[in-house]
Amino acid sequence: MSARASESALLVALAGLPGSGKSAAAPARDQWRALAARTGARLRFVEVVCPDPALHRARLEGRRRDLPGFPEPTWADVVRLEGEVAPWTDPRLELDSRRPLDDLVAVVLADLAAPPHEEPPGP
Repeated sequence: MSARASESALLVALAGLPGSGKSAAAPARDQWRALAARTGARLRFVEVVCPDPALHRARLEGRRRDLPGFPEPTWADVVRLEGEVAPWTDPRLELDSRRPLDDLVAVVLADLAAPPHEEPPGP
């Protein structure tokens, strides 16, 4: 296998929380699917969720990315965008952001190491 082929053997699309700017919109997901098809790569969507609205809001309001040209999203933006997120039709690995980061990394690595036909490991 060439270096280029091995580099494109796996694509992981992160689909974050509403308002995160990740692959929540159907056109963004379509771009990931097209890239995987063009390269022959295995595509795996990973969605990180925070099911505790109070914690989600506190995290959002407490972060400062300081990215020029990219204003910080507000809680009102998140609430508004929740209704705009396209429903999932692809299999995905869903991660609960309340878990320790090391645990989440281990789950993702185990999922990526599993053969494509297997279901992802549980949360």
